[in-house]
Amino acid sequence: MSEEPQRLDSGVIATLYVEHGEELRRFLLGLLRDSQLASDVLQATFVKLVQKGHETQEETRKAWLFRVAYHEAMAVRRRDAVGDKVVRRVAWSVQSAWRAASGC
Repeated sequence: MSEEPQRLDSGVIATLYVEHGEELRRFLLGLLRDSQLASDVLQATFVKLVQKGHETQEETRKAWLFRVAYHEAMAVRRRDAVGDKVVRRVAWSVQSAWRAASGC
């Protein structure tokens, strides 16, 4: 017999979104400076709430949401920084190879 995973009631999640969603979005926009990324991270934050919200205490859920949102945003920034670093490295390699081939 398989057990249903524990979840927060969908009404609780909806209420938390109504109460804190816009404030979280503005917080994320300040961190990420990109509206689409902020929306993506906000969605990821609420997905985590669906998955793990039952482990939180009711009186600390707002703080939990902001902590999760912050960590998700930092993960996005790290991934973007690594991607930018790779692009710069490849561009530098191509430019160096071009210079070597042209004798500059």
